[in-house]
This record gives sequence, structure tokens and C-alpha cells, in this order.
Amino acid sequence: MIWILLTLLVVAGDCRKCDGVGRLPCATCERACPPPPTVEDGAERERDGLSVDPAFRPRHCSVRLRCADCGGRGTVDCPRCDVEPPLDPGEVARAADAARWLAEVEAVDRLMERELVHGASEHFRVTFDVPRYDAKEVRSRYRSHDGMHLTLARLEAFYELFCDDLGAVDSDFFGWTHVLVWSSAGDQRLASQQLTGQASTTQSKLMGAKPVVSIHYDKSFLHEEIELHQALVHQTAHCLLSNVYDGVWPGNVGGGWVDAGLAHRYEVDLFDGVRHYCYVEADTLRRFKFGRWESSVRRAVDEDEAPSVLELVGKQTAELTPEQHMFAWSVCDFLLDEHPESFPGVARGVKARQPLKDVLQESLGLSPFELDARWKEFVQRTYSPKPRRR
Repeated sequence: MIWILLTLLVVAGDCRKCDGVGRLPCATCERACPPPPTVEDGAERERDGLSVDPAFRPRHCSVRLRCADCGGRGTVDCPRCDVEPPLDPGEVARAADAARWLAEVEAVDRLMERELVHGASEHFRVTFDVPRYDAKEVRSRYRSHDGMHLTLARLEAFYELFCDDLGAVDSDFFGWTHVLVWSSAGDQRLASQQLTGQASTTQSKLMGAKPVVSIHYDKSFLHEEIELHQALVHQTAHCLLSNVYDGVWPGNVGGGWVDAGLAHRYEVDLFDGVRHYCYVEADTLRRFKFGRWESSVRRAVDEDEAPSVLELVGKQTAELTPEQHMFAWSVCDFLLDEHPESFPGVARGVKARQPLKDVLQESLGLSPFELDARWKEFVQRTYSPKPRRR
């Protein structure tokens, strides 16, 4: 009699296991891709100046979508009842979107001839292939998978900062940026050659409307995980700037000072110094000065050896000397500190190839000579002539 009553209750939709909905969370997915920790669990919300959402969840995760038990739905039929779950149009649409995305990223799997870990957020797509990843936030045995989640969360936090600085919203971008991280130099060379058009065993980028960043997590260059994080921020800054507004990379249309200066600004502000430089030849790299730049710029201004802003304008990013990188950073530092509301207009004008005098007049109401004088006054007022101890 008791079994009959229990059966009647289950049929009536009162199953205690699934609460009558007919579905349960997929246990396999929960083990492989657990829910994010809550704030009470001690999730680190700030890292290197970027506030990372502890409850961040990717829009897509290939580990979940490839689950053999649930087929990527995230739920399985309840084994204790016969309730047919109602059709959710939203769930159907999300499943179709996920299937399309997975089919797209599997092109990378075919290129590399193996199944890789991929993820996507609202603004980024990440392929992460570093099975031995030493970030302290990554503790499980699914190292590449957890590294992908952490990278997406960090990139989304950086995206918000970038949009604040550029006065941009989602509709100002042409699409998401694809970031690929490799533990093998051979994989980096193959991926960079096919996906960015630049064969490299270290780092390479494709700029414009469909940006791609491919990086080798090389411990001889990126000695620890924090340096990989910094490299991703630096390279992603270039990509986002090339993508926003018009899909034009300013570093290739005479706006190298904005392109390089902004990327270095994020390094100094978020990581306390510069570690990265793009398009480097071996002899140039030996002369490039990494670290904090305030004292060097201050001394150059005090001794009247600093270039004028006009001397930086018109150069491609690849044409800037190591010293010009330093001064390009300082000009961007001045604009973002003293005239943050005007920086978006400056960036737009530079990307549109407008003459500098017109850009400055429209955005700041200044001539190039007035900008030069105010920048140098800012340097003398805010930069110490003594090197900063880290």
C-alpha cells in the first residue's frame, strides 16, 4: 500500500528528488565545472587592481557542452518520476546558440588535431591549453578548464575598465576578442600562423574587427602566472582599441602613440610597471627599459630633452623607439588623469586619421603646443625624479 501511495505522489508531480520538475542538475557537469564560489567562501574579488566578480560564470564552457551524460544541457531526467518537463523556449534558444559556438571553436581543435578547452563570456572567447597552471585561484585537477574560467573573469573585469576609459558600450565593438594561451611553443607557432597571420613562438595578434591574441606561456619569458595575466591585459588592450568604434587599428594609421601608450598605461596602473613591448627585434629589446618610467620621463622634461607631442604623432606602433614608448605612455597618462572625459574623443579622432590639431581642438580645446606645455607641467607636478622602489 505504501509503494502505491508513493507512486501516486510521484505521478502527481510531488517527487521529492526533483520537486516535481522532472529534471536534476547533471552531477558529471557539477564535478567537472562546479558552480562559482560565493563571497562567503572566500573568493578573491580583487587582483592587481581589477575587481573580479566572484560569481562569474562563462556564457559557454566546452567542458559542460561536451558532457556525455547530459549532452550539454546541464540537467538529466529524474530517475524517480515520469514527469515530462515543459518546453522552455529560452532553453532551446540557448542550446542552439551553444551548439553554434561549439561548432565554431572546434575549428581550432581540428587545426591542433586534438580536443581543447574553450570558453566564452559576453565579450571574449578563450582557448586555454595549459594543463600545469600555477594561479593560486586554480586548485582542481582540471587545470586548463579552471585557467580558462579565471582568464575569462579577468578579461571581463578589464573590459569594464577599458570601456570606462574609452566611453564605449557593447554596440561600439564589432565582436568578441579570441584569446588563446598555449603551454607549447610549437602549438603557439602553428596557432599564431593560422589564426593571426604572424608565425611566432611567443606572442602574436590579429587586429581590427575580429581580434585574436595568441600567447605562449613560456616560463623563460613569463616567469610566473601574474606575468601571463599582465601580458594578456597588454595585448588585449591593443585588440580592444583596434576593435572599438570602427575596427581600425590606430597603430597602423599613425596613431602608435595612443596604441602603445594606452597598453603601457594599463601595465603601470594595474601591475606597477611595464614588462611588455610589441614588435621587438633582438637589438631593440636589449635597449628597451622595463619597469616604472616616471623618473626617466621627469628627468627628460627637467633637462629639456623630452620630445614634443608633435614628434610622437604620425608614427606607427612598430616605428616608435623604446624612448618614444615611454613618452607615449606619459602623454596617455596625462590625458586619462587630467582629461578623462576627453580621451574617447582623442582616440576616435586618431583612429579616424584626423589631424592632431583638429582632434585636440575638438576634444580638449587646446592646440598641440598648449597640450605639450600642459603635459610637461603635469609631469613636473606629479612624477618624482627619483626612481620608485618596488
